[in-house]
Amino acid sequence: MKPAATGVYAHTYSLPNSPFGLHLGLIPDGGRRWAVKAGCSLSSSYELSATKILLFLDLAIQHGYGEISVYLLSAENLSRDPSEIKDAADAIYMLSREMMPWAQKREAIVRTVGDLTVVPTYVSDSVWRLQEKTQNNRALAVNLLIGYSAFVELSQAASGRDHELDFDFARLSIPTKVDTIIRTGGMTMLSGFLPLQSTYAHIVTVDELFNDITDEQIEKILTRDSRIVRLNGK
Repeated sequence: MKPAATGVYAHTYSLPNSPFGLHLGLIPDGGRRWAVKAGCSLSSSYELSATKILLFLDLAIQHGYGEISVYLLSAENLSRDPSEIKDAADAIYMLSREMMPWAQKREAIVRTVGDLTVVPTYVSDSVWRLQEKTQNNRALAVNLLIGYSAFVELSQAASGRDHELDFDFARLSIPTKVDTIIRTGGMTMLSGFLPLQSTYAHIVTVDELFNDITDEQIEKILTRDSRIVRLNGK
């Protein structure tokens, strides 16, 4: 008879699938570089990104993704110049306003993950209203990562547990595994994006900046990704 597992390995460290379907992560990188390339203001670049995010979400939904996590602002981003942070915050405000009718039409619940105190009050108030108005929707889920820190999320999940690894997955801000991550801008790093949830995620990096990526490229990526057999380490 095979001996029972002991110690920390007696537990099953596996996140469940999303109840909404496949879980897609988006890292829409390249806003600053695109502003330089296009000769426009950073605020204009971020505003375009906000509009493209909604288009991206619709394409993802059409390909069977029911939960989508979007990396808007990391805790590390807050070390940037204050003017850049304001431009990013203004774009988040714009996105939250445009997402309200979008989410209601599609019956999507919108949740924020991170620290909303890092953005101006007019932004956090708009995001809170978005969460409140969509909290009873159950067809889809959109997670907006704002001021997100993986260290904070994991520390909170482990707080008060008997063993350093014996934490409650249900206490994670996003307690489901990510199936696929798409990062634009040519970088091949996660930059702290949901590291535990993304353990077995299929990572797709795209050379184009987010504002340059086309619907056809996104369609191709999502179609190819749908054919992947997901073993999740088994």
